[in-house]
Amino acid sequence: MKTKIAITTMLMLILVSASFSQEKREREYGVKKHEVSKEAREFIADMFEHAKQIKWYSQVSEDIFSYEAKLIFKGSSFSVEFNKEGRLLNIEKNIGINDIDKSILNNIERYFSENFSKYKIHKIQIQYTLKDQYPTLNAIQYNDVAEDLLEDLIERGINRVDDVTLSKVEIKYEIEFTGKDKSMNNLLYEVIFDGFGKAESLKKVVLNPTENLEY
Repeated sequence: MKTKIAITTMLMLILVSASFSQEKREREYGVKKHEVSKEAREFIADMFEHAKQIKWYSQVSEDIFSYEAKLIFKGSSFSVEFNKEGRLLNIEKNIGINDIDKSILNNIERYFSENFSKYKIHKIQIQYTLKDQYPTLNAIQYNDVAEDLLEDLIERGINRVDDVTLSKVEIKYEIEFTGKDKSMNNLLYEVIFDGFGKAESLKKVVLNPTENLEY
């Protein structure tokens, strides 16, 4: 019995360690609007009516293909990701550090201070994903459900919507930063925090030679 527990514990530690030692390799290409599925285009038109500077991209990350719309809506920058069929994957909104709830921010800052001797944050995004993926729904049906759940959240923020809505949406924080780790390496990273500010994964960002970061 003790052997089984030891093996299980070891496997869990390996899995946790792996999630904090990966590289993020992502290739992004601009595409024309008509190349994107109708379902994705209609979601953007409905959810982000009167959005400005809408640009479409195809994205390949770790052998996963997706489409992404980047846009400005009511003064904020958004990234909206879809699969090939136009089914919504997630919505990300650029925010400032002061937009994060104080208790959550304390956990995030504690993570940085414990793991990096020096760091500089370049970009913070709050990410919204539906907890229930509704596998029996097609892309149009799923996107309709997502729009109903996320519209108020996008408009008003997490502190101004009801608990029922929040219970159906997974919230995460994605932060890109340069930091010096304990080995004194100054590298570009992406760290994902859950809705309480607990770090879930850390990846080194590997840029292609022709890529530049947008902040």
